[in-house]
Amino acid sequence: SSYSYSVLFDKVLSLTNHLIPSGIKGNNNVALVLNNDIDFIVSLFSVWNCGGIVVPLNPNNNANELKEQIEFVDSKYIITTRLLSESLVNLSGHKIILIDEIDLESKVEDITLNNFIPGFPSIIMFTSGSSGLKKAAVLTFKNLYASSKNIDDVFDFKSGEKWLASLPFYHIGGLQFILR
Repeated sequence: SSYSYSVLFDKVLSLTNHLIPSGIKGNNNVALVLNNDIDFIVSLFSVWNCGGIVVPLNPNNNANELKEQIEFVDSKYIITTRLLSESLVNLSGHKIILIDEIDLESKVEDITLNNFIPGFPSIIMFTSGSSGLKKAAVLTFKNLYASSKNIDDVFDFKSGEKWLASLPFYHIGGLQFILR
C-alpha cells in the first residue's frame, strides 16, 4: 500500500489524540508489538508526539520473550493488534492499546507538541543477542538523525525513488526505511 504524507499525518494525529488521554507522556516506554505495516509507522510517530519512548518488539517472539522484554524496559503501555495481543499473556499493570480497534480515519484538529528534543531518548531497541543475551540499546533523536544523515551523505537518493522495506521495523535497519 502507499499513503500520502497528508494521510499519514492525519492518522498520526488521530492516534496521538487517542493516546494522550490514555496517559502516555514524556519518558513513558511504549512497546510496539506490530507487523511491518502502516500501524507501526503511525504508532511510532504518535508515541513520539506524546513524548514517549518507543520500544519496538519482534511480534514473532514467544509470550515469555515478549513479557521479559516489556518488563525489562518497564513499559506500562503496549500498542498492538487484537491478533498479536494473544501473545501478551501474564502481563498485569500494563495498558494494552489495540490499534486495529481505533478509528484512524476520523478527522481531528491539529495539535502542536514539541517532543522531538535531540538529546532525549527516542527509542529502545533490543539487539539480536547474537553474542549472548539481548541488550536494550537506547537511542536519542540525535542518534537517529545522525544515522539517517550519514546514509543520505553516502547514497545518492533521488526524489520519487521507492524502497522495499525488506527488514523488520523492530530492527534498526528496517526502522531507517521509515526515518529516511
